[in-house]
Amino acid sequence: MMVNNITHCKVDDAHFSVEYMAPEPQAHGGEHRFVALVYRQKSIIQDALDSCPPAKRVGFQPKEWAKDRSMGQPVGGLYWRVKHDKH
Repeated sequence: MMVNNITHCKVDDAHFSVEYMAPEPQAHGGEHRFVALVYRQKSIIQDALDSCPPAKRVGFQPKEWAKDRSMGQPVGGLYWRVKHDKH
C-alpha cells in the first residue's frame, strides 16, 4: 500500500496511490521478508504512482522513489517475516 499527501494526521483525506497487497509467500519458498517505510513529505506529491501503479511489489525501489521526490531518509518503519501457511 502507498499512502501519500497526509496533512495534519488526517489519513481519511490522504491519497491512496496503491491499495494494500497482502503478502504472497509461495509454498516451499521459506520465509519472505517485508518492510513498511514511513517518510516525511516536504510537499504534495503529484505523480505518486497514478499513471502506472505496480501490479506487484517485485522490483519497486522505495529508496530511489523517495530520493526522486526529495523525501530524505525514512522516519519510521516496520519489518516482518512471513511463511506460507497451507491452511
